[in-house]
Amino acid sequence: MKADIHRILAVRAVGPQSVSVAWDDGRTSTVDLAALIAGTPVLAALRDETLFRRVQVGEDGWEIVWPASSTSLAGPADPADPVEEDAAVDAHHLERLAMEQSGAAMPREAFRAWRAANGLSLTAAARVLGISRRTVAYYESGTRIIPRLVRLACKGADTELRA
Repeated sequence: MKADIHRILAVRAVGPQSVSVAWDDGRTSTVDLAALIAGTPVLAALRDETLFRRVQVGEDGWEIVWPASSTSLAGPADPADPVEEDAAVDAHHLERLAMEQSGAAMPREAFRAWRAANGLSLTAAARVLGISRRTVAYYESGTRIIPRLVRLACKGADTELRA
């Protein structure tokens, strides 16, 4: 599945670590960012709900940002340097999370786990799923979003592989 990157038209915080995103194709997604925040040190300050609620659409709609201010998100790298950076999540990553959370896409971690559980090499996984080895590598690296159809094929392949 080759995904076009959609632009973000609007964003608002709808929970302690969730946002509602309006996309340029008319869709609206609610995305839980808790795991991303927990696993990304530069976003750790966004655990503070007051800071998290400052979310806004970034330049030209290609990201969501939390602007830096005197109540710094991460603090300047050098105390003598007053320049602070915004925290941000790009549109592609945000859309991938939205698709994975809605079931429209398979998380790459789940795909890796499926392949490992079945002891499949990239080539063998490609053969089982009827796709190219390169596509399997793209899925594992996160270069391509894994469509729902592949998730369903993995479930079906489990039955055949265990028989």
